[in-house]
Amino acid sequence: MEREIKIHAEEAYPEECCGIVSQGEYLREDNAADDPTTGFIIEPARYLRVLRARGVQALVHSHPDPLEPESEDDPDGQQCALEGPSAWDMRSQETTAVPWGVVLVDQGHAEDLFWWGDQLDPIPLLNRPFRHGVADCYALVRDWYRQERRTGLPLFPRDDRYWLKGQNLLEDNFETAGFRSIGKPDPKELRVGDVLLAKVRSRVMNHCGVYVGGDSIMHVLPGRLSRCETMMRWWNYIEMVVRRDDR
Repeated sequence: MEREIKIHAEEAYPEECCGIVSQGEYLREDNAADDPTTGFIIEPARYLRVLRARGVQALVHSHPDPLEPESEDDPDGQQCALEGPSAWDMRSQETTAVPWGVVLVDQGHAEDLFWWGDQLDPIPLLNRPFRHGVADCYALVRDWYRQERRTGLPLFPRDDRYWLKGQNLLEDNFETAGFRSIGKPDPKELRVGDVLLAKVRSRVMNHCGVYVGGDSIMHVLPGRLSRCETMMRWWNYIEMVVRRDDR
């Protein structure tokens, strides 16, 4: 099935392809978006017909040319990538309540294909490659709470490098996720499960990790695998610690 999806993505390039996975089969669908080079829409009537007749296991679409040009707002020269789901993708996936897949198409060549959604089995917490929205720092926090505390945290749809686009996602939403700020306490006062919010080359808090005990923080950064590191290595970057009391 993955090969069929990639062939469809290459044939549709430079437009986005889209399709439905039903009964283990990939069904090609027409992209009804006004501008199919920047988005996709499956006709609702068609989606409902498939849903009622066969069931829907997943939705798939492509991201043509996923790397955006470097921006003057990105002083470190890091490209703002669409190598993960967009905020719209994340909101829509949550609404449909089935996993979504995205195939990346670079200059007409289908490369990576990845899946996400809470309907899938959790991936291991450690040694996972970074991917925005799927396996980034907040996704790791969500998955830690899902696996270690059997607690579901809100999704918070977000675009890649949201902090360069005027969003303050972590500070604005930690209370919605059931956390309260405890400031920046003495490290000896931390509890397992506390979430540490940090600034990394940013004017707002744009990174987070989970305190897992033993002076260790579990986190993930772009271009790296998720890992546990000594918290004190990151202590100067940490701006705030937030805690849930439902343990």
